[in-house]
Amino acid sequence: MMKFNNNALLELCRYFLPEDPTLEKEVQLSIKNPQSFLTQIKFILKDWIKDEPIEQEIPWYTFIHGLYQRGLIFELSARTMAESINEHYAKKSFFELQAIKEDHYPFLNTIHIVDLFLALTGKQLQTVNYMLGELRLPSGTSIITMVRQQVADQCADLVHRSGYGELILYPSSSCIHQMDHLLMKEHVCQRHEKLSSLPV
Repeated sequence: MMKFNNNALLELCRYFLPEDPTLEKEVQLSIKNPQSFLTQIKFILKDWIKDEPIEQEIPWYTFIHGLYQRGLIFELSARTMAESINEHYAKKSFFELQAIKEDHYPFLNTIHIVDLFLALTGKQLQTVNYMLGELRLPSGTSIITMVRQQVADQCADLVHRSGYGELILYPSSSCIHQMDHLLMKEHVCQRHEKLSSLPV
C-alpha cells in the first residue's frame, strides 16, 4: 500500500488557490471521510479515471475534482491522440524513412509536436506571470492547468512530496533548448534557401 503525504496536498491547495480556502476544506473533508466523495468523483471524472481504482487516492482526486468544478483544469486530449498516432504509425513511418535521421525531421514525432505546443503556450503565459502545468493520471489521461509562475516550482515540489503524481511545468529548460534548436535550424534553412536562389 502506497503512503501519501496529505499535508503536502493541503499545502498545495493553498498555493494553487490562496484566495479560495474552500478547496483546502474540501480536500480536508475527503481525508476524514473519503467514501462520501467517492461516488461524485467517479461520476464527474469518469472519462478521466476510466477503470482505474481510486479508493486509495480520493484526496488527490478531490483536489483535481475541485479544480475541474472551478474551470481550472482540462483534459489534454492532444496528448492521448498523439500517443495513439505514434503507437499505430510511428514504426511504419520510421521504417519507410529509415535513411532519414529523426533529428532532421523533428515533426515526424507527434508527441514532440504536443510538447512543443505546450512549451510555446507556457512561454506565452509567462508574459502574464503564469506557467502551464501537466498532470498525468494513472489511467493515462493527461490534464493541464495554469500555475502562478511565482509558486510554480513549489507546487511541483508539493505534488511530488504528496506521493500522488508529478507536475510537469512548461516551458522547462529542456523545452526552451528544443525551441531554440528548432528556430536556429529554421533560420539556417531559410538562409540556405535565399543563398540558393541567388543568380549564378
